[in-house]
Amino acid sequence: MYEPVYHGYSARPAGRLPSIHAIGKAKPVDEEEPPDVPCHMYGYEMEMDQSFSSVESVFDPSDAEDACKLLRKAFHLLGPGRHACKRNPDHGGSHFVHCRRGVKLGGYYSQLRRLLEERAGLELLRDCLYRVRSAQLFVEELEALLSAEYRTAYAIRHGCLLDAPVSKLYCLNALCEDLRVHAGHWNSVKQRINTGRWAQPLLGFFCRELAAVRRTLGALCDRAIFLMDRLVHVGFEVLAHCALDALTADVLWNITRGLEDFNTIVVSFRAHVVAEGVYSPQSSLAARHLPSLYLHPALANSGRRLSDGIRAVPFHKVLGILANERSRYAALLTHRFFTASDAFLAALRTATHLPPFEWEDDPVSSVSGVHLHSRFLSSPPPVAAGEAVGGSQASLNLALLHVGSVRVPDLSGLPSPLVEFSQKEQQFADNFLQIVCNSTSLLRKNDATSNNNSHHNHHHGRSKAKARTDFKVPLSPVVSRPPKAQGETPVLSRSDSRRKTVSWGDNADTSIRTQVVATYMDTLWQHFGRNLDLFLDEPAWTNRVGLLRSELGSIFLQRDTVCAMLRHMVEHICVKDIFPSGSISPLLGVVVRLHALSAFAAWDSNMTAASSSQQTDKCIPCHAGENQYSTRSGQLLREAYRPLLTLLLEMCRNMRQVHAESADLMPPYDLDLSLVSSVVARVLVTCQAAYAWLASKLHHFLSSWNVKMYIFFACTDVKILADCSRRATHLLQTLVSNQATSSSSLLDQLVLAHLNETLQQISSVSTQIQGLEESAVKLFAEKFNQRCSSFFQDVLPPAKYWRRKFPEDASSYVLQVWENVLQPVMEGISKLPVVLQLTVLTAAITALSGAWTSLFLKDKIKFSLYGAQQLGVDFDHLRTSLSNALTLPEARRGLLELSVFRQMNGIVQLLKRQPLRRPSSRFRDCSTEDLSCESGEVNASPSASRSELPANMEEVQESNDVCFVTNMDDWLALRVIGGSRSWRFPSCFGTSAGQR
Repeated sequence: MYEPVYHGYSARPAGRLPSIHAIGKAKPVDEEEPPDVPCHMYGYEMEMDQSFSSVESVFDPSDAEDACKLLRKAFHLLGPGRHACKRNPDHGGSHFVHCRRGVKLGGYYSQLRRLLEERAGLELLRDCLYRVRSAQLFVEELEALLSAEYRTAYAIRHGCLLDAPVSKLYCLNALCEDLRVHAGHWNSVKQRINTGRWAQPLLGFFCRELAAVRRTLGALCDRAIFLMDRLVHVGFEVLAHCALDALTADVLWNITRGLEDFNTIVVSFRAHVVAEGVYSPQSSLAARHLPSLYLHPALANSGRRLSDGIRAVPFHKVLGILANERSRYAALLTHRFFTASDAFLAALRTATHLPPFEWEDDPVSSVSGVHLHSRFLSSPPPVAAGEAVGGSQASLNLALLHVGSVRVPDLSGLPSPLVEFSQKEQQFADNFLQIVCNSTSLLRKNDATSNNNSHHNHHHGRSKAKARTDFKVPLSPVVSRPPKAQGETPVLSRSDSRRKTVSWGDNADTSIRTQVVATYMDTLWQHFGRNLDLFLDEPAWTNRVGLLRSELGSIFLQRDTVCAMLRHMVEHICVKDIFPSGSISPLLGVVVRLHALSAFAAWDSNMTAASSSQQTDKCIPCHAGENQYSTRSGQLLREAYRPLLTLLLEMCRNMRQVHAESADLMPPYDLDLSLVSSVVARVLVTCQAAYAWLASKLHHFLSSWNVKMYIFFACTDVKILADCSRRATHLLQTLVSNQATSSSSLLDQLVLAHLNETLQQISSVSTQIQGLEESAVKLFAEKFNQRCSSFFQDVLPPAKYWRRKFPEDASSYVLQVWENVLQPVMEGISKLPVVLQLTVLTAAITALSGAWTSLFLKDKIKFSLYGAQQLGVDFDHLRTSLSNALTLPEARRGLLELSVFRQMNGIVQLLKRQPLRRPSSRFRDCSTEDLSCESGEVNASPSASRSELPANMEEVQESNDVCFVTNMDDWLALRVIGGSRSWRFPSCFGTSAGQR
């Protein structure tokens, strides 16, 4: 019996065939077309015409996912060709029976999965583009806000504001919220890739293709952080110029919360960058060796990020910005207080009639040791009847209210403009810090401490769990030390009256707020001095209302007299304690800087004039003060020293090293080391220029034997400049040594190291100048001795001249010695003080007498009694000529007391000790130096001997001048009578037979 075979189905069991009626009623099945199955899920009703359906057939992604979910039970894809294969029941598949459509179903399943994956990629790309676009819009908005803020800051600084300034920091909190969202874009993309079902098969493809998106989002976030940092800094500058009284608590809260959020974003972003390895300064070779990377990334052509130099903005930096900007108003009030007063403006209008300014080496007043800065050529002003000077304070006030003959305006009776300003600033700082303490953790350092501990633990290889369990010590925001442990404080009972009733948190916030307010005011006064310098240096000369508008103008264009008046006005106010105590030290620093400006200007002009004068200076004596003379170049070099010495004395006053009595009356101030460096550099240049000038001229005059100019130059320029260099070196050593003990910062130590090196150079040059001073007279004496020796060898009379019978007037050679040797010396000392005249005369006459007498000893010239008398006449003539050439009585008196003349007189006395002629008897009389004879045992009577002397021959009188002669025996041997014997020992007594 025939049994039909059904392909694709299992064999039908044998049985009875269906009836014909049943077969006729059954509808034929077309295996090529699917049957029409009514589907309720698409909105069609059964047994209705589909063409009239109002609902369109839609295949949602959820339907595709459901279809894939069902087909995944029967098929699975095999790579790399993504071929669909039947899933066996043993491997988790369903009991799916193979049919003729299985291959197509598998292909459709593979295509459906591919479509779903492509759709997921397109959605991911659309999301990335949306995030990039939103980040770009955010950056553009930040750029617009920052540009507007910069324009506002520019208008504030240049005085061109039309309306009251408004800072954009009121929206800082909202901006930080948006920045936080945009900073997390890439993290959201990574999360979607890792969690998306249809993105998992293409994870590697997405990571490669989205690298550009990653770089773009990173660059946009990096620029957004950079712009936000600029907005924070510029915004706080603008905020300081807004109406602080009109700032509400909500605005301040938005600002403080936004600042805290920004710091959190910056820290997390930098940690993410380092963790991702995008930029590592430690591993980047270019970051250590390329010079361009030391520039800002926005200005350098490098691959660094803009935010590489961005750090979290600490709160003390915010306070510094606010203090700097608010101190401009304090400087404005102070500048107008001093320069806009009627008394000062009246003196300023008569500035052309003020006496000229003159610097002093030692600016010390004679009244109670009061330290003054300068004096004037005019006489000191008389003291008014109502100005009774009593005590150091009164003397100081009198000195500060007068600059020479000019009366300084007294502003002590006017109200201080900084008292009310200081109170308002303290109130604003207290209100601002109250919101900071209550709403943020900007004043607490727990985060920084934990980060440091974690980094330290990671560096030493500790586990993260151990790092998290490290003890966190909260640090004080002001003194940066841990608070006192509670165990160190005794626990008080509740009944104790000393027990506080407030909470510990309130007490801590109050203490922190008080300390930070004090720190804010100190910072404000520190910036106050620098801004006051700015007002004095660069005021705005326009009619627009600006902070730098001034009636005085630039201090650089004012005369030194006006600067001195302004300095005395400020010092007088500081002594009177009219201004707040915190502003005294900056004001005194401004005074020192004004002093330095005048001193440096005077030094520049004098050094320039000295450099140009040295080439054409003929060393003509110029009047340099009371009984003082010097060359033109030497006078200019001395004038270059004077401002520096005055400034150094002013700086040493703060160290209590000079004028201690007057220094105690003035408050101390912080010394600027950069100002000290400028002074040290100028002192070094001046010392080097002085040494070059002195050494060249001394060598020139000595080599050409210009006695007149050499003596004048050695006793004026050399001595004056040596004293100036010695004083400058001493003051610098005192200043630098005391500053080294009081400076603790690293920058100050580096500056002091440089100052010590420069000071060693100054000491070396100063030692060379002092060596010139000490050796100048010695070299002159040696050279003068040589010239005198050669001169005496040419003009000294022969030996028989000194054995003549009768003495005459001064010898002719003595007149030649006076005209050719001593006359230039007397001309050279004519402009010198008495002490220097005697010093040079002593050296010259000592050298002259040494050359004179040494020639007698060398040639062994014999002197008769008359020859000795002639030598005495020559000595007396020379002394008389020297005395007549001197015009000052003190110089004459000192000349007569010189030991060299007494030595020469002693030589004459020794030569006069000659015995009388031998009598006819076999016994001769005892000589005056024969100690063996008694005074009464004289064979011949003295009267008879003296009767034989000529009438014009004076009697030999002994004096104690003989004691000044060192080689008495040598001079006694030069006597004709009583000297050494004329006979000699035979040659056999001194030589051997072989030598004969």
